[in-house]
Amino acid sequence: LERLARDVSDEVTLERDLAAAYQRVGDVQGNPFEANLGDTRGALRSYQTALELRERIHAQNRDNISDGVGLAQALRLHADALSMSGNIHTAVQDARRAVALLEPMARAHPRDPLILEELYRDYQDLAGMLGGNFNSANLGEWAEAVAANRNELATARQLSALDPTNQRYQSLELVAQITLGDELRLVGQVREAAAYYRNALGRFLSRPGGVTGRKDLERLHATYMRVQFVQLWDHDIRGALASNRAALAQSNRLSAEDPEDAHAPMLVASDYANLADSLSQLGRFPEARADAAKAVAMLE
Repeated sequence: LERLARDVSDEVTLERDLAAAYQRVGDVQGNPFEANLGDTRGALRSYQTALELRERIHAQNRDNISDGVGLAQALRLHADALSMSGNIHTAVQDARRAVALLEPMARAHPRDPLILEELYRDYQDLAGMLGGNFNSANLGEWAEAVAANRNELATARQLSALDPTNQRYQSLELVAQITLGDELRLVGQVREAAAYYRNALGRFLSRPGGVTGRKDLERLHATYMRVQFVQLWDHDIRGALASNRAALAQSNRLSAEDPEDAHAPMLVASDYANLADSLSQLGRFPEARADAAKAVAMLE
């Protein structure tokens, strides 16, 4: 790729291929939201190269929808890697650029799924950087984050309306409910957040044939985690413990499927920490200490 990147000169088709290839390499190196090798620095370099290519392509083809969407995607991936490396202010700038690029495109082409899917993800990541998502770095701009999450959910519903039978669009809508619930929880609107979490969990569990596929297993795991938080907040400790165990079953399944994935073991460790929390609140201290020790050992 590096040799090709040095040799290419204003060959737009090849530049597009190169940008897509660098993004895929970055994903494998360290995309924080997917299975990856934990190489955050390497991912940031790959995403930076992809972004430079996408900016050059878009400057030459401003009326090309796919090139505009490609630039927004490159900005989002670069922003995610910056956020994971601790550069949250620059990350937010990239995320805002992605949203600003696609919002007018979505107004001009309200039934284009390519635009809507990328805008959905841009709103989602911008909201997380502005207002946080559990332990991620953020600017503490919670009101703006909630607004971004509401836009994310509205965009997901636009996609679902385009094709009500599309299960992937339905999954994106459920994820939008979960992330909106997260922001509402952070601003203290826990009961409204709980309604979004429980609705999403019920829809996942009612799927004919169950939940399959790595992405949806990760989403189901994330939903169980949120539900257990609400249960703890509502003093339903035994309910939270059951949700913890259900989440752990999903993260163990994800980890077993791909031993090279650096992301899944972090989910397992988080689940053990949550188990320790619930067990300690039930007075089951030896079990709680054992599960907390498992979490620490895995993270170390």
